[in-house]
Amino acid sequence: MRPRAPPQEKTLVRFANMAYFWTAKEKKQTIFSCKTYKITLYNKRKIKNKKREDSLINNYTIMKRTLLSVFVAIVAAFTSQLAQAQSYPSLPQSAKEYIEKHFKGYMINHYEKDTDILDVEYQVYVTNNENTYKLNFDKKGVVENIESKSERVALPASVIPSKVSQYVRANYPKTKIIEWKRKRNTQVVELNNEMELEFNHRGDFLRIDD
Repeated sequence: MRPRAPPQEKTLVRFANMAYFWTAKEKKQTIFSCKTYKITLYNKRKIKNKKREDSLINNYTIMKRTLLSVFVAIVAAFTSQLAQAQSYPSLPQSAKEYIEKHFKGYMINHYEKDTDILDVEYQVYVTNNENTYKLNFDKKGVVENIESKSERVALPASVIPSKVSQYVRANYPKTKIIEWKRKRNTQVVELNNEMELEFNHRGDFLRIDD
């Protein structure tokens, strides 16, 4: 007959078996958790890389579209200017050259030829995204008047004689020249404070024009 183990030994064996069972179970869970963590981390990295790749593709697409838009705009502007030159054959060549020099990139949106018994005058309206300017030329294409249609936007600096510009900057620094007129013996500029200043053709200040 096989001798029975003492009760204390049975308790120790049962406890040892339970400890082994739970240890094995925890080990399996730990291995499973590690595998799950690795899979999750791999998926996160894969998603992150995919987002980065999509972002790069999207930025490249936007840049390509922007460059294409700029190229199309340049071609359209050049084509439009060429078409304008052909659309106004009666405009004197000197007037065309003046517009090309001082208003390069502007569009001619209106053109008139006023014919009188003894004289001819040309009115040209040029515009861009900011403002519209009205230019008057005589029959030879010499500019007689330039007017900004907005009081907030000054005339281009290149159309004002330098001596006149210096005088206005020195004496009326907070104003803008919004109109220039050439008269027979003088020239007049109008400021955006409604003041008109008269100069001779050399650019010397004469008086405030009433």
